[in-house]
This record gives sequence, structure tokens and C-alpha cells, in this order.
Amino acid sequence: MPIQLIALDLDGTLFNPEGVISQASKEELLRVIQQDVAITISTGRPLNGIPFAQLEGIPVQYAITSNGSSIYQLPERTCLYESGMTLEEACSVLPFLLERNISTSAYIEGVGYISQAEYAKIPQLDVPESIHEYLLTTRQQVPDLYEFVVKIGKPIQKLTLFFYLDGAGGHQFREDTKEHLKNFPNLTCMTGGFHNLEITQKGINKGEGLRILAKQLSIPMENTMAIGDNENDLSIITAAGIGVAMGNAEPHVKAQANYVTSTNGEEGVAKAIQKFCP
Repeated sequence: MPIQLIALDLDGTLFNPEGVISQASKEELLRVIQQDVAITISTGRPLNGIPFAQLEGIPVQYAITSNGSSIYQLPERTCLYESGMTLEEACSVLPFLLERNISTSAYIEGVGYISQAEYAKIPQLDVPESIHEYLLTTRQQVPDLYEFVVKIGKPIQKLTLFFYLDGAGGHQFREDTKEHLKNFPNLTCMTGGFHNLEITQKGINKGEGLRILAKQLSIPMENTMAIGDNENDLSIITAAGIGVAMGNAEPHVKAQANYVTSTNGEEGVAKAIQKFCP
């Protein structure tokens, strides 16, 4: 079936190891857009974390953000769908996180918020320099994250957790946090890369986001393609008509994809589009 909608993860997929979109990927996206193929970003980032400057000149129409908890139409940034965790659910899990040495961000209405104290420690996180830059330039600082979440009183699209090295090659509190989150059956926890953990409302994932967007656009799922590399991409890779794993994807993601392309440093996105949208 001809592809009518392509969903693209950002980090580790559309972005190369330097954190930018290659010229080959840009050219392929422009080519298929001219053939009336719709393009959606599919990311764990909040809306304000999407680097629109890098997308300049590429008319991306939609963005599935925060692992599928919100969908926006671009460039107007109109929210088409949102399903966040309730204030009660967020407040039940936040104290455990904020009492520990964990870099915790809350995504609300497309914006990522972080406490001033944790913002100051972002350079200490065990992530690539491009992710340091992303966090430093997109996170909005608040004095106290818990008090801010309570005061604003809005649904939380996602909680994102990054962990500091423990001195022995591991990441402080990561495994304890995963175990603790099993006590919250109404929440979903997965990783989006760089040893992080991402928390959303139960049943929310990128694959469900693609289904919702495709239905709104009257596009059959068999006419969709998704490309990703990490655990939070697995749902959209298996939901799409054609699910593509990057060459740098985790092994269990590759195992469930329809096709494995080259790495994000070897034009994997451009090659996948060339193959399935000739």
C-alpha cells in the first residue's frame, strides 16, 4: 500500500549523532511531502522541545509529543489531542522522585518544567552534549516543581527522569525507581534513551498516538510508516503499516520491526524513505 503518513522519532533517528538533521534526510522529506505524504514528528519531547529551527524549510504537519500523550497540528501548534495523568496521580508519585537525586521534569501543555536546583545540575547528567544543550535551552525553571504542579493544576503529559552516575558505572536510583513505579498501575514507565525513564498515563504511547492521528486524517494504518530506535518507539513501529528500526536501535526493537535501516549516522532515515516511498 502507498505510504500516506510517516512518523519520525527525533533523538537517535531523524537527528544524527551530532544532533542535527542531515541534508539527505531533508531532501527525502521534501520529496515525499511534494507527493502529498504527511509527516509527523513522533517524540518523547514536549512541544517546546522540538527544534523548529532545524525543521525550517521542511513543512512538517503534525507532532506526536510526550510519547503520544499529546498531538499537535503544525505550524499553528494547535492541540488536536491530549491525555495526561491527573494531578492526583502525578502528586502520588512526585514525592518519591523529588526526595532523591533524580533530574525530574514535568511536561504540561507542551512545556517542560524543572526545579531551579535540578536545572543547575543538568551539565552533570550522563547524556551526549546535544542533549545537555536541548535540556538547558528548553526547560522552564520553577522554584519548587511539586508546588508548581499543584498550583497550575493541569494534566501532566509526561514525567521525564534522568539519572546521575553513581561512581561505579551505574545510575543512581534508576532500578529502585523502576521497581517503585510498579506500585502505580495507572501509569506507564519506559525508557526513551540515555538511561532515562519516562512516565505517562497508562495506555499512552506513540503507537496509540499514530492511530489517533491516522484516524483523524482518514488514513488507514496500513498506509503509515514509522521509524525509531528506542523502547518508547516500539509501540509505533509495531502499530504502523511499515515499522522501521534504525541500525542503532536496541536489539529488541530491531527484532519486532518490519525492516532495519542504516544508523542515524549513515542516513538511515533517508534510505528507509527511499525504499518504501520510491
